[in-house]
Amino acid sequence: MDWPPAGYAGGRIPPAQATPMALVLRAPFFNVTTFDSPLRRCHVNPVQRSLKWMEPWPRPKSLPDRAWCGWALVGLLVAACGRSDVAGPAAAPLPTVSVGAGSACAVDTAGTARCWGANGFGQLGTGSTTGPQQCQGQPCSPVPVAVAGGLTFTAVSTGAQVACGLTTTGVTYCWGENVVGELGNGTSTGPEACGGGACSSVPVAISGQVTLKAVSVGSHFACGLTAAGGAFCWGSNNVGQLGVGTATGPQSCQGNQCSPQPVPVAGRLTFTAISAGGSVACSVTKAGGAYCWGFGGSGQLGDGTTTYSVAAPVAVAGQLVFNSVSAGDRSTCGITTSGGAYCWGENSVGELGDGTTTGQQCGGELCRTVPVAVAGGLVFTGVSVGNNFACGVTTTGAAYCWGANGVGQLGNGTTTPSAAPVAVAGGLTFAAVSAGNAAACGVTTAGATYCWGSGSLVPLRVLP
Repeated sequence: MDWPPAGYAGGRIPPAQATPMALVLRAPFFNVTTFDSPLRRCHVNPVQRSLKWMEPWPRPKSLPDRAWCGWALVGLLVAACGRSDVAGPAAAPLPTVSVGAGSACAVDTAGTARCWGANGFGQLGTGSTTGPQQCQGQPCSPVPVAVAGGLTFTAVSTGAQVACGLTTTGVTYCWGENVVGELGNGTSTGPEACGGGACSSVPVAISGQVTLKAVSVGSHFACGLTAAGGAFCWGSNNVGQLGVGTATGPQSCQGNQCSPQPVPVAGRLTFTAISAGGSVACSVTKAGGAYCWGFGGSGQLGDGTTTYSVAAPVAVAGQLVFNSVSAGDRSTCGITTSGGAYCWGENSVGELGDGTTTGQQCGGELCRTVPVAVAGGLVFTGVSVGNNFACGVTTTGAAYCWGANGVGQLGNGTTTPSAAPVAVAGGLTFAAVSAGNAAACGVTTAGATYCWGSGSLVPLRVLP
């Protein structure tokens, strides 16, 4: 997440870059059938090129599954970029981007936020939910549009139909869907109505007088860190992803367990990093210990179990000392202080990167419930986990990806999955990389942005 795409400075996306997205939008897997559960999460399965059920989360019961999944698919494929794990103040004058489950937002070096993709819940933050264009019959923008309000941002994080950003004044703002309090502004009944549910099409400040230094948005919930290392979360809590010690409250939002304002994560731990992904969140303490909470049915908590719901932080097994962690949909990865990459969770298509596609049975999938070392002996500075794949940047600036590759999300010029890291094509030197639903993006040390996946098998330059 953190890259403005082509056309960002006023032009349109060049046809050469837009074509792969158009091809994907016309692919057979865009034909969505009506699903039978309102509490399951669906989006692109990059392995089978179809829509795939994920962990439970609430969605407005008034919106048909066909439309719901279609909106998510449109935004991701139009955006064609990756997903971030934690949004925090930029340490260097590089653009940043964040891709969620239907839209993407970027912050340029001047602090201007722009979003693109689906806009049925106001997740572009433009003050409208009726365009500015139509994508597959749904409101959208295929090019970046400025977020309303004239705010100056340091970073942004995009989740499922909602985005949150940190401003230079220290205030955190969110916009988009608000059915389960994911805006964090103290209510789940407005301030607007979008697509049959509550929303805000412009940024609103989170409540509680909490000043955050980092924010990360998952699926209908978000978490942030204060300067003192305290973790706060808000939004959906149906599987304990708020980390407050219970999955039965603390409030009810449209009949769903939630908190519409930030609440402190249990345990009184002091964290240095946090990542929300799917319905799970993970953090790293000052001592380097990794802790996770929320949905654990695929082993993504890393505590040696497949417990469905864990409502308070549990330590990741293995006594590893981490610098950072990235929570994806059903797998999690972390980087140790020595630069080693370790992953845990689902491993059906090699998304753990250990050279195998083996593991124990976890809800019909193969998984590992404790960290395993990523193969290859590479030394990483960062890692980002998407949907069934992950990418990392080494100390030399090389980008490597592993896992599913059905739409080119490994960036190596093929659609062949890999259970071990493969180098992203092009010989580029990256400062950071981010993996999303079916695509990834990276910012080079020169400040240029490249994206791959969702139909493009190798990196395409999208900025400047």
